[in-house]
Amino acid sequence: MSEMDIDRAIIVIFREHPFVNVIRWEYFLSSNRNDEAVTEALRGPTDALKRLAQDRFIDPSQAPSVFWDTYRRWCLPTFEQVNQWRTDILQHCVSILKELQVEDTQLFTNQQPIIDAMGVEYPEQKSSFQAAFSKAGLEGAKNVYEMQMNHGSQKGVCQVHRHNPIRFSVVEVCIRLMREVLTKTKEFNVSRKLFDSATTNKLVQTKYLKQWPFICSPIDVSRLTLDKLDLRSIRNLWNQPRLLQLIDDEHLASERQTVQNIFAFSHTDPTIGLDVAIERVNETFAEGSDKQMNGYDELTRGFTFEKNPWSRQKSTWSGQAPMSRRNYGIVDAIIQSVELQQAPLGFFEQPLESVKGVLSVLHIKVKNS
Repeated sequence: MSEMDIDRAIIVIFREHPFVNVIRWEYFLSSNRNDEAVTEALRGPTDALKRLAQDRFIDPSQAPSVFWDTYRRWCLPTFEQVNQWRTDILQHCVSILKELQVEDTQLFTNQQPIIDAMGVEYPEQKSSFQAAFSKAGLEGAKNVYEMQMNHGSQKGVCQVHRHNPIRFSVVEVCIRLMREVLTKTKEFNVSRKLFDSATTNKLVQTKYLKQWPFICSPIDVSRLTLDKLDLRSIRNLWNQPRLLQLIDDEHLASERQTVQNIFAFSHTDPTIGLDVAIERVNETFAEGSDKQMNGYDELTRGFTFEKNPWSRQKSTWSGQAPMSRRNYGIVDAIIQSVELQQAPLGFFEQPLESVKGVLSVLHIKVKNS
């Protein structure tokens, strides 16, 4: 078993994002958007979900690119891209409403909450949205909303970490209403036209938002998350001779980096791992920044943590230290593969100079006594 998961990092870091559902579907199904995947979001969960999620496991060397690509797309888009998201979600609602009206269902009959949400984002235009809605329905209000949204829009990076009522009130209401439609469609056979609209919407511009069920249907992560262990329960974890050599041996840099990737992107101890990295990335790509995205790749893919996020010899874990058994199995296999050059003393039994050598790898300074 040499492939790891980054389930915990995806679940925890994006849990307050307005597009949390599609982010999770995208990760767990490895961007698979075929008919079977759409059906799972539209009518599931079924036993197929676990099988569809098997491709998410990756080599530890891929963990940084998979995580940072996800973070860049969803948390550091441009203002232009965010406006396109908002337009696309409204387009889904317009399309779904047309299909439901043709089928003469009693679903989605009240669109007023969407108009009210437009007024939350642009209070000075409330009457314009209402007038357009009264005259031309949801599509008419959508056209006025888009003109207002694109008028004098900001440029550069738009940081998105959680729901922001000034930008995402309409998105939030649309997703809730789509969720209600989805819940009701599970009570009867979905028509072919409605399924086709779920499979792809040609009027939606953003490729990864073309299937509306992924946007509004929460994925049942309890069916997919792996068995975990608490690293605090592993006795003498940091006193293992092979682990001490792995930390300090210059010839084991590749193995050390693999272990670092596993600890960091398992989100085992975020205070010295991803939280530090994300804070630095957000500072670099502040709101309105016009930095080019190729610079972003350079910064994050080669990111070196200030403190090694997997070595905690001299401290106790402040809280739980969770890691999937799958990921720890890779770590343990690497530790056991280390060929001891000599039998090192336990960490706390070594002379001060040796302790300094280990701590220097972690960028921890030791004062002379």
